Amino acid sequence: MRTSSLYIVFDKNENFGGFQIEKGFFFHTPFNVVLIDKIVKLIEKELKKNLYFKVIAPSLQKNIFKKSVFKTEFGLALNPTCEEIFIKFIDKYFFTSNKNIFLFQTSSKFRNEKRVEGIIKSREFIMNDAYSFCKKRKICLENFKKTLRIYRRIFNKLGVKFKEVKKKTRSIKSKKTIEFITTINNKNIEIAHCFNIGKEYLTKSYMNCFGIGVTRLCSIMINKLILEKKNILKIVKKRYVIIPTNNNKRLIKYSNKIYKLVKNSILDDRNINFKEKINDFKKINSEIIIISEFCVNNNVITLLKNNKKLDICIKNL
Repeated sequence: MRTSSLYIVFDKNENFGGFQIEKGFFFHTPFNVVLIDKIVKLIEKELKKNLYFKVIAPSLQKNIFKKSVFKTEFGLALNPTCEEIFIKFIDKYFFTSNKNIFLFQTSSKFRNEKRVEGIIKSREFIMNDAYSFCKKRKICLENFKKTLRIYRRIFNKLGVKFKEVKKKTRSIKSKKTIEFITTINNKNIEIAHCFNIGKEYLTKSYMNCFGIGVTRLCSIMINKLILEKKNILKIVKKRYVIIPTNNNKRLIKYSNKIYKLVKNSILDDRNINFKEKINDFKKINSEIIIISEFCVNNNVITLLKNNKKLDICIKNL
């Protein structure tokens, strides 16, 4: 694995692994996508274990009751969330039995919200949103509590510390609202929202809706590792980065040899100078293998860890 295949980006805003094309719009590189996929896989696994079924809903809709939306020239809006679509589907076409219905999807959402400095707010982001429907108010509340327990398990398994806060919201009428928040850089960032809606918008059933911000979780988990001075490369199951001091053929050939010997490593083949490469990977607490002329001549590597250098014979790798 090489940095050129992961497209690792160290941009000026410290958005490691991602690139902010414009304010609020992020291009997620292969490195970020590895973590995003892991988060989505865990969320969906936990939901499916508890009888939630995956669906795909449209990304466009009309008659949205939220204000912070992106409107199109056709009078439609990109989804900020999908409560309206699920309400129409269930209330008009689907709810004919007394059984509980549990549905979820993972898709892009769009919000034109005010940006707050120090808090990650993407205008387009990936959300896992889930919905439960039933015929009785009591069961609706039980389903709400059940999904709260699922969310707690998800965040515990991801290693994300959180607290639950009771909230009131103007955008959605609900009997009960719980927000999951975490703290990063002394800022509270919302990571999930849960609404016990009841029968506010439906005629035939009681409803709950839930949402986890997947891309926000990705950024939080990366920042958490950096603040805890842990090696970010563990996300892609790697430990070392190999960095040659220059690009002469002898060093590159030797670097490739070491890369094949050290299985849990990546090779930094970016077209930037040696000091920049070292500084980039120091920021994310990586263990660095330096390849110099001395290494080639003496059949060793130089391991840089916690600003200390150690020469190791390749026979001992």
